[in-house]
Amino acid sequence: MQAVLLVGGKGTRLQTVVPHIPKPMVPLRGVPFLKYQLAWLANWGVDEVLLCTGYKAEYFHKHLSEIGFGEVTLTLSTESEPLDTGGALRNATPLIKEVCVVLNGDTFFDLNLHALVEFHKAHDALVTLALLHMDDISQRGKVEVDECGRVIRFAEKQGGKCAGIVNGGVYVLQREVLARIPSDRPVSIEYEVFPSLINEGRLFGMDVSGYFVDIGTPLGLAEAEAKLPNLFASRGWL
Repeated sequence: MQAVLLVGGKGTRLQTVVPHIPKPMVPLRGVPFLKYQLAWLANWGVDEVLLCTGYKAEYFHKHLSEIGFGEVTLTLSTESEPLDTGGALRNATPLIKEVCVVLNGDTFFDLNLHALVEFHKAHDALVTLALLHMDDISQRGKVEVDECGRVIRFAEKQGGKCAGIVNGGVYVLQREVLARIPSDRPVSIEYEVFPSLINEGRLFGMDVSGYFVDIGTPLGLAEAEAKLPNLFASRGWL
């Protein structure tokens, strides 16, 4: 199984904490965050990972041997200018297999990856989103699905504290979707590509449970450093 990690973002919210390295390479007790993601993927049987790099891409090239994990083969795709999440995937199209798992490079979602892939296959989906229930979605967009898990609507940030279902930053994606992404400009897969698939009825979401953390803010980074090393040590993953 192939996974694609989107690690090209600039990470402006972390600039005051780690100004010199890309955020997926931020160390948690001496181990880059990216290595935790690779160890998690390896546990689920992923043996090939494509890193979509952009900001400070040379850092990933220089430290590739340090972040490697087990038998996982790492390949890099580098954009020459910022292309956002969708553009990065379009840029890497020649390296992406017919179906792959896509993950944001600044979040960790401890879900059942096999169940997500099987759900995707069973529903003949073009894209399946891993959905996360949160008690406070005031800073995130809301995802609405029907009784079959088909995505019917994306709602913008709600404002005010409220519970709801959100995009967890892990997707199963068919390669054919990439051909629909414009190749001449930055494109957000979350805000442009996914909403465009709703009318076709082949964009699905699976409500899954599992520990989630976003290292994109100093607070989230501190939480990850406090919890992830212990979680991985308890499971013998690192």
